[in-house]
Amino acid sequence: MNQLSQSNQTDLKNSNTLINFALDYLNEDFLYFKSIRENVENLFFGNKKSCPLSDLFLNKDQTFCIEMNFEDNLTNLFHYDFHLKNEFKDQLDIQYNKENNYQFNLSTQTDLSEWNQMLLDAQALFNENKFEKIVLKKNKTFNIKNNQIDFLKKLIAHNFENYIVLKKEANQYFISFTPETLLKKNNDVICTMALAGSRFKSTHLLSEDKLTEENEIVFRSINKIMKQFCHETNFSDKKEMTLKYIKHLLIEISGKIKDQNSIFELINQLHPTPAVGGFPKKEIIENINKIEKGKRNHYAAPFGMINYNDADVAVAIRSGYLENDLLTIFAGAGITKDSISIQEWDETELKMAPFLKEIQNEIVT
Repeated sequence: MNQLSQSNQTDLKNSNTLINFALDYLNEDFLYFKSIRENVENLFFGNKKSCPLSDLFLNKDQTFCIEMNFEDNLTNLFHYDFHLKNEFKDQLDIQYNKENNYQFNLSTQTDLSEWNQMLLDAQALFNENKFEKIVLKKNKTFNIKNNQIDFLKKLIAHNFENYIVLKKEANQYFISFTPETLLKKNNDVICTMALAGSRFKSTHLLSEDKLTEENEIVFRSINKIMKQFCHETNFSDKKEMTLKYIKHLLIEISGKIKDQNSIFELINQLHPTPAVGGFPKKEIIENINKIEKGKRNHYAAPFGMINYNDADVAVAIRSGYLENDLLTIFAGAGITKDSISIQEWDETELKMAPFLKEIQNEIVT
């Protein structure tokens, strides 16, 4: 077991929380991960090395990290020298200056005309019967004048109901506030979800045919895959997940895995689910990259932690990159043949709310 340096121990004691410690004192790469609705924060740092998937079964007492790009299959794990855990009761004491003036300028964004064209491109695919659904994202980029790290802390403090993924690599931070679980594992029990169909909190989602159809596409795909890997599957009724700014349709799915060694194949079969990619899965990534005119990289990719007995892997939506003075944020919408462009546009604005609610009062006009 690696031992923290005396300096790290002192800094950790002064920080109260792992997120304060990571952002205030760590100059090296790290991964911070907090699961949804669980009062435990995890921090991985120190020497980072790529490991073959087989190391999970050879080192049953170690915890590894999953850090992927949207376009990739899971082919390796990551191991850091240090894994710290901090259990807390209700909220974390995240230390940031509440009087700071962050000063944002909108630099670039996907505009409405570009969005309309993206949906026309998607409609052409539906007309060719290539897909039933495709998920498209848009982005906004802001210049932030000062106190960038303090702003990250403010975002985290105000979005604690979700998974929190924060990855530091060199001078770049990737951050996600996602409600979506790709896979949770406890011994041989696997849990996942069909999370699709979103609107404002005042909407009754179950009464909208477009939304229920969208969710059903996701459910059928995931449940079919789960049946291949599990002895049997169980699933909840379709219900609403209500979050701070938005509501989603949700079906929870679970089962007992047949073979522990198949966990990585299961992850690769699930990702990308129709909730973030589309259906059918074949050629979906190629078509998304073509319509969006570039790769997604970490956006909507799996991030999490795994050991021999347990796993917790999130889908990194509601996310963005902070590099120096540029903050770029992303959000997507599920497009079907019945989609109305302005409704999907509004949905993506709503999904950016974890960032935009904090930015809008700081924009310089």
